[in-house]
Amino acid sequence: MFKHFIEDVVLRNPGSPKPGNKPCVKVVSTSIPYLLSAALHLAAVFVLFKAVTTFLAGPNDEPMMFDFLTRAVFCLGALLTGVTVAARVPRLVNRQWSWRWLAVAYFLSVAWMCWVWLPCGVAGFFGGALAEALPCLGITKAQLGTSGLVIVAAIVAATGWVLPRKPSIARRTLIGLGTAAVLLMVVTQILRTKLEHHPAVWPLVLAGAAFLYLWWLGILTFDLAFVWHRYIRNSVAVKTLGYWYDGEEAKPKTLKEIFTPSKN
Repeated sequence: MFKHFIEDVVLRNPGSPKPGNKPCVKVVSTSIPYLLSAALHLAAVFVLFKAVTTFLAGPNDEPMMFDFLTRAVFCLGALLTGVTVAARVPRLVNRQWSWRWLAVAYFLSVAWMCWVWLPCGVAGFFGGALAEALPCLGITKAQLGTSGLVIVAAIVAATGWVLPRKPSIARRTLIGLGTAAVLLMVVTQILRTKLEHHPAVWPLVLAGAAFLYLWWLGILTFDLAFVWHRYIRNSVAVKTLGYWYDGEEAKPKTLKEIFTPSKN
């Protein structure tokens, strides 16, 4: 790479071939920051989920099965990731409906996965209060719980679409509203549950703070990765400045251009 740069740019004597791209390296390097953001979302859900189940578990209750815990954390973490993607992408692009539809499609896919794969016990935990408030619907607690989770997630994600474009207002609203919704659902179910023991509350409070911090880190990681790959690595910022310099509007990318890295 340096040999090509020196001969082609510095010495103005093109001779060495351009360094080629390695497809596997390109895919892996692009995926790592997004996988890290998803891992932070899963960690946030795991910390809060584990704290709540430990708080509610009695001394004679059997420990949770690994499959049950994995499915619950994965589904809820994927739904939380979908909320972040659907809420943040409209804030990071301007009049780019191709990206917005991709964000909506991702949210719908994780919502469908949560609807199909979320354990009935976890869904029923969230749907208990709704089943008592709406007994006439004839829907199980699990169905009500999953529906309520998806609806609340969609409402929280919609904040990124409707709020004015001001620095940090959408991110703070997303974190604040999302945390309030999660804690409200959790606290409501805890108050409804008749505990035979008196567990300590402070681990639950620390878990709530850890959930908030890890989710915030996941959102920042996604924002930084998206801005880097779109505006710097794919030269969208430089091309936009060029359009403005020529007195033109920035041209939106097609889906083919979105998934084709820049050659510059």
